[in-house]
Amino acid sequence: MAISWSFRRWEAYRYKTRSQDSHHNHHLSPRSSLPKMSKQSPFSSIAFALLLNLFMSMSFQAISLTTHHVNAERSILLDLKLQLGSPPSIQSWNSSSSPCDWPEITCAPLYKSVIGISLHNKNITRRIPATLCHLLHNLKSLDLSNNYIPGGFPDILNCSKLEYLVLSHNYFTGPIPPDIRQLSRLRYLDITANHFSGDIPVDIGRLQELRYFSLVRNEFNGTWPVEVGNLSNLEHLAMAYNHRFVPLIIPKELFGALDKLKFLWMRDMNLMGGIPESFNNLSSLEHVDLSFNNLNGSIPGGMFMLNINLKISLLLNDNLFSGELPSKLGSNLSSVDLSDNRFSGPIPVGISSWVTVEEFKASNNMFSGNIPVALTSLPILSTLLLDGNQLSGQLPSEIISWKSLTALNLARNQLSGPIPKSICSLPELASLDLSENRLSGQLPSELGLFNPIALLNLSSNNITGKIPHQLEKREYESSFLNNPQLSGNLIPTVKRCSASGSGSHKFPAKYLAMIIAFPIVASIGIILLCNLFRVGGNRDQENNHETEKKNNHEAEQKNNHETERKLTSFHQLNFTMDDILSSLGEDNLIGHGGCGNVYRVPVNNSSEFVAVKKIMINNRKLDKNLEKRFIAEVETLGSTRHPNIVKLLCCIASESLKLLVYEYTENESLDKWLGIGVGVGGKTKKRASSSSTASTSTSTRIGNAPLDWPKRLQRLPLELHKAYTTYIHYKNGRLWPWSMTLAKCNK
Repeated sequence: MAISWSFRRWEAYRYKTRSQDSHHNHHLSPRSSLPKMSKQSPFSSIAFALLLNLFMSMSFQAISLTTHHVNAERSILLDLKLQLGSPPSIQSWNSSSSPCDWPEITCAPLYKSVIGISLHNKNITRRIPATLCHLLHNLKSLDLSNNYIPGGFPDILNCSKLEYLVLSHNYFTGPIPPDIRQLSRLRYLDITANHFSGDIPVDIGRLQELRYFSLVRNEFNGTWPVEVGNLSNLEHLAMAYNHRFVPLIIPKELFGALDKLKFLWMRDMNLMGGIPESFNNLSSLEHVDLSFNNLNGSIPGGMFMLNINLKISLLLNDNLFSGELPSKLGSNLSSVDLSDNRFSGPIPVGISSWVTVEEFKASNNMFSGNIPVALTSLPILSTLLLDGNQLSGQLPSEIISWKSLTALNLARNQLSGPIPKSICSLPELASLDLSENRLSGQLPSELGLFNPIALLNLSSNNITGKIPHQLEKREYESSFLNNPQLSGNLIPTVKRCSASGSGSHKFPAKYLAMIIAFPIVASIGIILLCNLFRVGGNRDQENNHETEKKNNHEAEQKNNHETERKLTSFHQLNFTMDDILSSLGEDNLIGHGGCGNVYRVPVNNSSEFVAVKKIMINNRKLDKNLEKRFIAEVETLGSTRHPNIVKLLCCIASESLKLLVYEYTENESLDKWLGIGVGVGGKTKKRASSSSTASTSTSTRIGNAPLDWPKRLQRLPLELHKAYTTYIHYKNGRLWPWSMTLAKCNK
């Protein structure tokens, strides 16, 4: 029937065409009418009909197969949604629409087969089922980043077509599976910010298609293999912030085949030894960060000489490098940081070849000698930091370029002579620090005249003359300290008390005794008044407690009229709502302030603790400002995960109750370590326990803070930077000291 129908349709089409040709034949030339003379045999018509019928049959069959395939994959994905706990973020997954219409799903354009799943930041707290790749055979891309997924490396090694895998910012634990080589098509692998541990498997070097590999900030405590150097197509290698790795000397074989590598990030990896000569073979490098390790020796000569057409960023700060800078280093450097090492000797004149450098930081080394004039020839240099060295001689009187220089720090050296006028007239200079040198001579009147300097420090020198009137402002009151011969309105004059003064200048003894006695008597009076108020306050507090108990009892009686309490979790919990509500007693109270009380609540059979913040509610209504703060805190900390930002585990809310449940941090919050004395919401209450009364010698304590100033200056800026940059990356808002934790200060 299908053949007969197709044939009749084809004959009707031919008849219609002939009629049209016959009707318009008089308009055609004899040559143009020649096709009319050709005749087709019935056999060719039948053959064409058969081909047409076969094509249509195949099309219907393909459509049928595609529909069946879409239905099957939709069932698989809906089952996946169910196994993930049906998170609200993927409610668009339903049985009435095609998976290809779901925003998290990518399909192949022809057969509508699922080839990509993106579950980025979907608040997933359950493990990925092992059946995922058994059923979705064509999966090429899987993004599970920014969730709360627990467990080991997901069981996806049978995803043989997988090219793109992102597991970053989750709670995966354990080792990377040794048979990861099964993902042989993998081009992009990111496992950043998890809790993976153990060794990096040797077979990682068999992923020959890999272009991007990042395992930043994990808990690896084993070794990483030299076979990483076999990844000949690798362009991006990021292994930073894995300081628990076994100490390792960079193997010379590592950089043998990585000639396509552009980005190398090995910061804080417990590396030791020197930089191997094979490093010079990396001809495509654009960014190198080996900072915060224990690398030593000198920088290889001829480094980056092969990277002719690239701009390179080189970060070697906070290591143990020594020796002199090589006379020849790549002329295409854009940023160089050699700070906090042991480099010595003069700054080479060959530095003038760094014509593309924008930042040169070499603070806290042992560089000596004069500052070469060649250094002033760098045309686009914006930041120059050479503080904390042994540089001597006079500042260059001639500045060849430096038209783009915004920050110049030469503090804590042995520089002498006058401040040249050429430095004062730099058009873009915004920060100038020449403190703690031996500079002398008149302070140039041009200073601050051409361009207002935001940060200026010339203290602890031998500068003479008068401060220019444009700098006689309060913001510069600390800029000229300890320059005895410098005059100006902002220079405080403190006369020394001399024991051998003239009689006319002696202070009467009775007045001196009154001056000394008055603050003592006043202090005693204040203490007595405080004690009286404390007694009255305690009585009021007892009455308030009785009133609060009564109100609580009445609130319980009215509980039937209250909206049901709801627990919203942001992490996997090992406690229930009742565990929290039953422990909000006076014995667990550790702090209170303007927002409410904070409790230390035992969970999991008292082997662990959580911190519960109870928002203050008056007359069964929440203040609008507190409500905004409660919502902002839930939205912000509920979706932010960082080792330096406290985890918001869950929140419990009803009409008359608002609770925020945090992890109880071992090292406590940043305000405690700084001795600010301000807890959650304001005041703090000391709790007599072993955790809060750990002995700390007075020699290492500033106020109530266990961190002395050297440790603060060494560690806090780094920790704050980590926490704040991550916070800003996710949310734009305020970051409170009590929401930041502090890693142990081992360094």
